[in-house]
Amino acid sequence: MTQGTRRLLADAKDPSTAKKLERIASAVASANTFDAISAELLEKKRKEKKCEVTLEKFEWLLSLARPAIGARPVAEITAPAVLAVLRGVESQGKLETARRLRASISQVFRFAVSTGRAEADPTSALKGAIAMPTVQHRAAIVEPRAFGGLLRSIQTYEGAPETRAALELLAL
Repeated sequence: MTQGTRRLLADAKDPSTAKKLERIASAVASANTFDAISAELLEKKRKEKKCEVTLEKFEWLLSLARPAIGARPVAEITAPAVLAVLRGVESQGKLETARRLRASISQVFRFAVSTGRAEADPTSALKGAIAMPTVQHRAAIVEPRAFGGLLRSIQTYEGAPETRAALELLAL
């Protein structure tokens, strides 16, 4: 008999019941990890018939966070822990990826809150904590005469009619 078993018997508690409760608590704790909840959310998105590319991108983004916070229970993950993950991505110069990763992690936390496994979303406190990517404006035709010239050029296109229609839609 182990020391713990003797102590439980002395307190008039059943050691086998204590062991079962311990196993149940362990199973619940493992079901509340970031990995488990993100897998549930991904499955929910699959049932909602989200586009496969969207699901792959979501899974890829979360794979960036898994090494640091994947095995931890969501209730114990704090804003500084998430910020450390985001800063790691940001330090590689991937500012847009860091911004999207914060949004994906936020989705997991909001799902955890809605299912009662977390109290709050720590990522909401991180808005503005990482650098924003610089916006690159693309060239556009803003002169009415130049735009008319573009449309006339598209009308004289002699390729496939589908391509011409696509060019017209793109111009508009």
